[in-house]
Amino acid sequence: MEATWDINFTSQFEKDAKRLDKSGLGGWLTGLSFLKDGPKVDNKQLKALKKQSKAFRWRKGDLRVIFRVVGQSRSILLLAARHRKDVYKKPPSDKQEIAGSFDELLVRMHSNKSLNDEKYKVSAMQNAMKNAMQKALIFTPDNGQAELEEIFIDEADLFLLDIPQEYYPLILDVKGLSSLEGKGIPSSVKRRLEDYLTAPSTDHIGKIYSLDQSNDIDAIANHTLDRFLVSLDPQQKSIVEKPFDGGPWLIRGGPGTGKTLINLARIKRIYQEGIGDDLLQHGSIKTGFITFNKQLSKSAEAMFKAISVDSSGGDVSFSTLDSLVMSLLGNAGKESKVVFEKEQAAVLNLVMGSVNDERWDEKYISTIQQRRGSSFILEEFDQIILGNGLTKEEDYLSFTRKGRKVALLSKERGLIHRLYRLWSKEMTRRGWSTFAGRRLTVERMIYQGQLDISRNCYDYLFIDELQDLSVTAIRLLAHLVKYPKNLTFTADTAQSIYLKSPSWSNISNNIRFHPGNSFILRKSYRITSEIDRAVKPLRLNAGDTEKDNDGIEQTIFSGEKPCWLNCSLDNHPSAAAELSKSLIKKDINPGQIAIITPDKKTTDLVQQALSSYGVPSDVFQKNRGLDINSKAVHLLHAHVVKGLEFPFVIVTGIVEGKYPPYSAVQAAKDNVQLEETMDKARRLLYVALSRAARGLWMLTDELMPSPLLTYLNQEDWTYREKRVNSTLKKPYEIKSHVSGIQYACGEIILSQYFQVGDILVTNREKNNIHDSNAIFLTHNKKKIGYIPRDLAALVANVIDQGMNVYVRIICINDSSLYSGLT
Repeated sequence: MEATWDINFTSQFEKDAKRLDKSGLGGWLTGLSFLKDGPKVDNKQLKALKKQSKAFRWRKGDLRVIFRVVGQSRSILLLAARHRKDVYKKPPSDKQEIAGSFDELLVRMHSNKSLNDEKYKVSAMQNAMKNAMQKALIFTPDNGQAELEEIFIDEADLFLLDIPQEYYPLILDVKGLSSLEGKGIPSSVKRRLEDYLTAPSTDHIGKIYSLDQSNDIDAIANHTLDRFLVSLDPQQKSIVEKPFDGGPWLIRGGPGTGKTLINLARIKRIYQEGIGDDLLQHGSIKTGFITFNKQLSKSAEAMFKAISVDSSGGDVSFSTLDSLVMSLLGNAGKESKVVFEKEQAAVLNLVMGSVNDERWDEKYISTIQQRRGSSFILEEFDQIILGNGLTKEEDYLSFTRKGRKVALLSKERGLIHRLYRLWSKEMTRRGWSTFAGRRLTVERMIYQGQLDISRNCYDYLFIDELQDLSVTAIRLLAHLVKYPKNLTFTADTAQSIYLKSPSWSNISNNIRFHPGNSFILRKSYRITSEIDRAVKPLRLNAGDTEKDNDGIEQTIFSGEKPCWLNCSLDNHPSAAAELSKSLIKKDINPGQIAIITPDKKTTDLVQQALSSYGVPSDVFQKNRGLDINSKAVHLLHAHVVKGLEFPFVIVTGIVEGKYPPYSAVQAAKDNVQLEETMDKARRLLYVALSRAARGLWMLTDELMPSPLLTYLNQEDWTYREKRVNSTLKKPYEIKSHVSGIQYACGEIILSQYFQVGDILVTNREKNNIHDSNAIFLTHNKKKIGYIPRDLAALVANVIDQGMNVYVRIICINDSSLYSGLT
């Protein structure tokens, strides 16, 4: 029969084949040649999952060969070949790239000569296949001894179904459910498997949430969040089980890959297995878990308690970076007060007039403040100068400012550093400091031997959310572990506030990463392929090369498309409450649901709406972590959700003025700064949306759309509208404050003076790149400015329907104008 299927293999399969060959098991490989005619197997037509290629197993005695069939391309990929006792202990490698063709592998296995000569290559292949076939007669499929069968369920399914791991080998090695009889597997487990395999849904998530809940106390829908967050998937388990020598370790991965859980599970191993006992001179092993903010630290501590019921003898501390810095400073830290942008900007404005350097005249100094703005200059102090320890002007001038899109001339840099030194001196005089300044102070003191850290050093240190730490912060933490090999970092650079990966050579000579101690988690067992596809366009990687990309390449499970729900912003709280109520009616534990809001005001409104619908809620508090045992809907701000995951997520307020905030847009002095602002908002929205694992709802308002929505592909979403009547049926009056907002085009709202009673004409500007609802005003046919965006979002619909809208000046109060629309 003519061969019509391509057979390829992975690098892991080749390693397995060579290992079996060395053990004396030869000839089996050529026995797989029959697959060129396509896999023919007598199966019971189990309902296949949508868009999934099928997995098969070829068994002969104690040998198991696992391969995957991709029907569309008529190809077969050989994944693993091991003895029965080994094949289910270690799943096939995450890297399932094709390493070569089946015929090439035969030649590699049966010839040691070079294949550079093409004529010899053909001859060698023919001879190798002939010799191998002679050895493999007993393995041919038509002799009745070997069996080929479809794998009716795989390890990923068992993880999703929350099947206890002790049953994995028994379940994975049988032909079907009927073969489980007499294997000692509980009836509840068999019932769950049967319900899952025969469920009418065509996606994974639909199947697990359609399981019979009434007869199963441990039903998946009834779980609180702790069960979801602390279950190790096969990919995570493979990293957790790696030895502790050979560090330091770097674990990277996108949302839903469980980087934090890996750290916590490895901490658990330290105490359960007595790892590091050889380091003991007195007392217990000291382990630290450090992350960027208090909420993440508290949540990680709660997760650790959930997986470590007994960590007796363990000295584990969970802390934020700045809490650790404060404890290291001791009384010295209490002598200064941390101040924020308002106070910092006041000091900057003060020192602007005291530069007194012939390199810059007063006009140039005034110009740079107008061009760049106080916020930009303070960020340059914080992120670049203090964040990298560039207290010397020459170091700052020669530094490559990774991550900042706004280029600075050498003359500008010199002035900014001069301003920094004056600003720093005045801050010190006032007894003020910043978090970045404190970190640099402590790092310098440790480096110069001025600070005793002997009691604060860790035997093992786990650093979470590395992407949020500056170079100075990482240097500081590297000082706090006794042996650099016992450092572990986790990161997702697409969520970085510093935008670029650090250069490790600038941090420590003892920290180097290579394929042996650096891993990228390319699979996600949490987020569905549909959610991943929908939110991925928002993802911004840390750099331009493949090594900077931590993104997910393979999502294991399928589900429904996420929902893009369009309704009035005023209706977002009630819409979120309705969605939560509908999920709870499906017997889903409220603790599996999170509602993510852009600010506290929205949070309060959503909480009120939930209460009116009788839905319990738990507002995320700054001083305590996420309550992973709660049976209430979680309410969180977008700025604190990084590192957290939930089965079902509703994100509200994705509108103009929230993503990005009006204040940030107004602070941008030019298009480059505006682009930087947009990127920050884009990363924040990506973080918010990617917290969802199994179901996602995004709430927007078409009258005031966020500009970030243009990055998304609407075909990846199920689009729904919950319309409200926003059309003006008859003339009426609205009072609205009109402020002097500066637009990128250089015009200021109401840029000339008027008298009470003057009438202004509204005009639509649909091609405005900043606001699709933009409305400008004219007076005597002269364009004089724009009406506020929130009001334009309402009025644009009226003008577009052919109605005339005029503005009558009814009050003038200093620089603020109040107008009525008639």
